[in-house]
Amino acid sequence: MADTGADLHPSLTGKPGCKVKLTRKDGSLLAEARGHSRIIIVFKLVLRIAVRVLLPLALLAVLMIAVVAGGVFFYTSDLPDTQSMNSFAPVAPTTIVDTNICGEKQS
Repeated sequence: MADTGADLHPSLTGKPGCKVKLTRKDGSLLAEARGHSRIIIVFKLVLRIAVRVLLPLALLAVLMIAVVAGGVFFYTSDLPDTQSMNSFAPVAPTTIVDTNICGEKQS
């Protein structure tokens, strides 16, 4: 079957040495190819679309992880060291029997 190039997009017609025609006027996904399999071309198109979708999602995930890690770092930076707080711990368990706290009787 001879290809005259009449059904191709105008930007691809008239170019010498053009072996792969990627766009057609009818907008079909399967492209006319000389020496290439249509499955490979469709696979490349699907892969290109997947990269365009997954790359921003991956970058967004990395950004979210960095924001959460930064928040945890800044939140824990002002907390006291637990080893230095050990000196305030009682030696034995203590029971408080007075229920009068701050002038109020607790029930």
